[in-house]
Amino acid sequence: MNASAVKLSLRWLLAVAAAAGLSCADATVDSHMNTVADLEYLADADGDDWQSPEQTVTRGGGDCEDLALLLQRLLRRDGIASTVVFGVRDAKRPKTGHAWVECVLHDELCVLDPTCRLVARRSSLPWHMYYRVPDQPDLTKRLREYLARTGDRNVNLEYEAAMAAAAARPAEAAGSD
Repeated sequence: MNASAVKLSLRWLLAVAAAAGLSCADATVDSHMNTVADLEYLADADGDDWQSPEQTVTRGGGDCEDLALLLQRLLRRDGIASTVVFGVRDAKRPKTGHAWVECVLHDELCVLDPTCRLVARRSSLPWHMYYRVPDQPDLTKRLREYLARTGDRNVNLEYEAAMAAAAARPAEAAGSD
């Protein structure tokens, strides 16, 4: 497809979205969600090694945090503030941890889960679905390693702020002697 055909297709898509009452942000979220959800879900063979978004694309897939990190990177690139959230998909059956993306659309917090193509308003989900689990030492360690390896920032500001505060505490204590 040549460049003019792509531009025409994009204009048509935006016109259809506008006619349906959708914003450019909606179309962008939908497009990126489909791109990431089309990748294969690939469980880690050994442990839980977080891939960079580039590695996820090269590999053709990844597990929940790999797909969430890629989706968030795409959204941020297009100016949509978002965060990767760590928790469990169903707090009533918390077998394993999970990662997904949250962003605000139409003044409402939305949950985006590319592992099952879910796009839902947080307020429409039961309290136990997509339940945030803050302050997990293992997640903090993995996030710290991911940020150091990739140089990425703004993945999850809550975790990043907590890590920065924890790192500052020993320096403050040492400086007070």
